[in-house]
Amino acid sequence: MTQKKINKKYSIQVNEVKARKAKICLQNNLADIGSTSDWARLCMCSRTQLHQIINNYYGVTPANMISRARYKRIITMLYENPDMTSSYAAYKVGLRDEQGMYKFLSRKYGTNFTELRYCIINHRI
Repeated sequence: MTQKKINKKYSIQVNEVKARKAKICLQNNLADIGSTSDWARLCMCSRTQLHQIINNYYGVTPANMISRARYKRIITMLYENPDMTSSYAAYKVGLRDEQGMYKFLSRKYGTNFTELRYCIINHRI
């Protein structure tokens, strides 16, 4: 192999590792991440680097990945405890309050917390 091919292969492997570490960082620190800037700071890289790594490896923007992680965490928490309040769920996923939760769910997913709870209780999700 030429040096150029070796460097390219090494670069791909390094970016794969960085992408996986960034995803783990997101999952572990979701409540502390309010924006992609916060996520990049926790990953110790710039927003541009984070965007390139996440977009190249996962095919989505960091903002979309944060939204998906929040939604999945809300669903998981509702499965574990259907009686959970929306303000507690908002706090756990890094949203400022239950109004923020309502806006997040309605704008991104066309639903609200009560509908999600109803669907989970009735085994529709």
